[in-house]
Amino acid sequence: MKVGIRRCPVCYEEVTEDYALTSAMVIVMNTIACDLANSIRAFNFFAVIAVIISVFTYVAFPALIFFGLIYTIIPLFCVLLWFYRFGSFGVGDEDYLNSKRAMKRTLLLWLAVLASQLIALAVWRF
Repeated sequence: MKVGIRRCPVCYEEVTEDYALTSAMVIVMNTIACDLANSIRAFNFFAVIAVIISVFTYVAFPALIFFGLIYTIIPLFCVLLWFYRFGSFGVGDEDYLNSKRAMKRTLLLWLAVLASQLIALAVWRF
């Protein structure tokens, strides 16, 4: 709908200002959540690189393995922050629901990378 329309062009129902503002807020939240989810998912490619860096660090410089954890914690923190901000948004559209499912897969991916790094760290320490 265009801004300022008082009646729906389809059903001719009056559009209140509260409804218009609520609808605009839902659209903005959906857009921001989907955009951030797409940006965070760009880190998924880096998961392979983080594992390679961790393996190289574990083999070549075991004392520096703690630095490999930083490359995992940053994207993991971004995913958790996304869930904190948008995870309980109950009026999302289909794009939002797809983004939420993608964020769950991203969370599992980074948790798996972190678990593998912690296992390697435990093996190295003991």
